[in-house]
Amino acid sequence: MIHISGIMFTFTALNHAVFELGLINDSVPSENQLLQGTIIYGTQLLFNIVTALLLIFRVQFSRSISQSKDVALTYFDGIFHWFFLYMGLMNLLAMLENIAWSYFEMKSWTFIYDNFEGLIYVAWSICCGTVLTMMICGAKSYTPQESELS
Repeated sequence: MIHISGIMFTFTALNHAVFELGLINDSVPSENQLLQGTIIYGTQLLFNIVTALLLIFRVQFSRSISQSKDVALTYFDGIFHWFFLYMGLMNLLAMLENIAWSYFEMKSWTFIYDNFEGLIYVAWSICCGTVLTMMICGAKSYTPQESELS
């Protein structure tokens, strides 16, 4: 549970830090909306894909950072990467829509742009609910040993 939530927290925090510190927005001129949108959505896409790949290979990654052979798959290892792949798909579609809007002057193509927050928040709410479910299931399956009770 710690590694799964740690991977998601770390890369989400890094993603937010990049944008909150202005590393992206300060480096791209606001006059060039094509370049700005491509870099913003591309950066988010990159973070989502890296997070999804780390979650797909979570057991191998966890074994390498913890130096333990006891790390095993959980029931939730097959779930979380789908949320980040979905968010990556939304960022890819938003980036393609931004290219169509700014480069090809297709000003009516704004479906993803208009609904982007809702589409991403749906994935985050399901992800948070799944983390909560993982914690509840983990607590229910935990049985303290006799030595821990005394």
